[in-house]
Parts: sequence; C-alpha cells; structure tokens
Amino acid sequence: MKNLISLLIILCCFLFIASCLNDKGEIAQPNNGCDTTYYTLQIKPIIDNNCAISGCHITGGAGTGNFTTYSGIKPYLQSGSVNIRINLPANDPLYMPQGSTLDPVDLTKLNDWIASGFQGCD
Repeated sequence: MKNLISLLIILCCFLFIASCLNDKGEIAQPNNGCDTTYYTLQIKPIIDNNCAISGCHITGGAGTGNFTTYSGIKPYLQSGSVNIRINLPANDPLYMPQGSTLDPVDLTKLNDWIASGFQGCD
C-alpha cells in the first residue's frame, strides 16, 4: 500500500511538471512572447495611473513618448531610461513619476517585469 501511495505521488508530481512544459519541452514563462494578460492586467494600469496621464507621456504631453500603448513605451524600456528613472531617489529631478512616488508594490512589479524582458503587446 505504501508503494502504491508513493507511486501515485510520483506520478502526480510528474504530471504537474509536464503540464508546465511548452511544445519545445521548456518550462513555460509568464512573459514568454506577446503576453497581453500580464501586461494588460498588471503593468498597463501602473503606467496609465503614473505615466500616461494628462500632461505627461501622452500625445501632446510634456513627457517624451506616448506611453498609452506598449509600442510607445517599448523604446524607452529598451534604452533602459524607464528603469533608471523609476529607481532614482524621489527627490532627484529626473525621478519619474514627477510630483509623486510609485507605490512600492507597483515599483517591484515594474522592476520584475523589466528584468524579465518587459513583454507586452498593444
């Protein structure tokens, strides 16, 4: 009976691990490819509430770039400028967002997303 239980546990573990593999046998990553779900649900609201606001990173705003779309912010992510500016001390004149500070949880989400390759789509 103990052998049967052990076998079932091993089988369940194998099935669980196998379900996390993609067609190439690699572990599926949440930000692999065009991940609209993570970007749309987790990252875009942070950008919309802190960057793509009236007078800032929108069409006609004072900030460079239009961050209302993924394609608009992507060049600034690729250059590293977003990562640098959101991680400056809040009293630094180059810190973003100007006039406020990012919620620590939001900052962590942004940093993790950027570090993992900042995948997203329009």
